[in-house]
Amino acid sequence: MPFLIDGHNVIAALPDINLEDPDDEAKLVVKLRAWSGRGRRKAIVVFDGGIPGGPSRVLSSPEVRVVFAARPHSTADRIIKERLGALPDAPNWTVVASDREVLDNARMVAGKRKPMWVRTPVIPGYTDTEENVRQIARFIRDELPGVERYDLLAFNNTCDAKYRRLDMLFPLAGEGLLAEEKMITLAEAAEEEGLTVARWSGATARADKGG
Repeated sequence: MPFLIDGHNVIAALPDINLEDPDDEAKLVVKLRAWSGRGRRKAIVVFDGGIPGGPSRVLSSPEVRVVFAARPHSTADRIIKERLGALPDAPNWTVVASDREVLDNARMVAGKRKPMWVRTPVIPGYTDTEENVRQIARFIRDELPGVERYDLLAFNNTCDAKYRRLDMLFPLAGEGLLAEEKMITLAEAAEEEGLTVARWSGATARADKGG
């Protein structure tokens, strides 16, 4: 499954990259290249504030394509929305962002009555609270009628070695796997909100597979 990423939104959530750093975009791209190579993933990452804007040949790779929104005429949100609207397989893409406009984009795709899957990586200290999962479940239930699956993906700590090889700090170094009971509780919380298509998967402290 390919990914469409709002780069500055992701940077704002990372403890080891600062938005004030003039090289923040390049540092994120390095992380994304390591991540994509590990799982043979492909991604498009969009950044705000490009002059003149457009695809970046310097930062892009076959796995990670980098695009800058042209300042002041466009924004990363707008480019993500336009790309989603133009993609014939838009429901197969995973959008990584936090802005309200992106939620509106999800509604737009849902309005096409095409099947969708929604995924939430369950990251300790970031997305692993029951209330967070309940809010997402309510949004899906009320706003996205085409969702066929809601996947809760358990945190995986195997990328620590990749960060060390890149001489970079892994912000969750030493963090253990989530407990199986935790994942079961989160999936049950989503189901209690009326989302019967919720499920979880991934390695946990008690088992290698979820269901």
